Formats: sequence, structure tokens, C-alpha cells
Amino acid sequence: MFVKTATDKTLKNSIGTNKTVLVKAGAVWCPPCKALAPTLEKVAEERTSSLAVFDLDIDESPSSAQSLRIQGVPTMVLFHNGQEVSRKSGNMAKGALDAWLNSELEKVGG
Repeated sequence: MFVKTATDKTLKNSIGTNKTVLVKAGAVWCPPCKALAPTLEKVAEERTSSLAVFDLDIDESPSSAQSLRIQGVPTMVLFHNGQEVSRKSGNMAKGALDAWLNSELEKVGG
């Protein structure tokens, strides 16, 4: 698996030690989160050298969900050099996800 699991204990370190990080906040009871999972796994596989992808379960890691200001799931938060640069909510097709990532990473030089 190319998507790693993040928790309250590991999230801050994961964001801080990787240059570019995508965190998907979701929950096991969320159908759009389940639908997004294979797409996110494919993106993580294709971008393994340039993007670290983490899955955060909001029910198991409520402190991280709160610190990320997650208001709905799925929400994807993109970080570059430890700073949030963008976020998107809802399920996305792979083409839309790639386009969003490419656009945002171009802005920050990632």
C-alpha cells in the first residue's frame, strides 16, 4: 500500500518530515471516502517519489481532525514544507485529483 495511515501520534511528524504531503481525512462509515480510496492509492503509487499520502481516520484521531479543521469527509489537505497550501472536500475522479495536485504543486514549486 502506498497510502500510509496517520494518527494523532504520527500526523504532525509525518507532515514535518516530508516535503510534500497529502492528508485525506475520512471515516470508515463514509461511502465517498471508500470510493476515493482506490483513486488515492493510484495517485500515491504514481507520485511515490514526490508526494507522501496519508489517510487519517477522524474517529480514531479526533485531535488531528480538529487541528486540521475538518468539517466534512472526505477532505484532502495538501501540505508543502509543513505548511497547508490547499484543501479539497468530497470524492474526486483521478483526472480532477491529478489536475488539482499539479496546479497546487506548480504554485509552490513542488
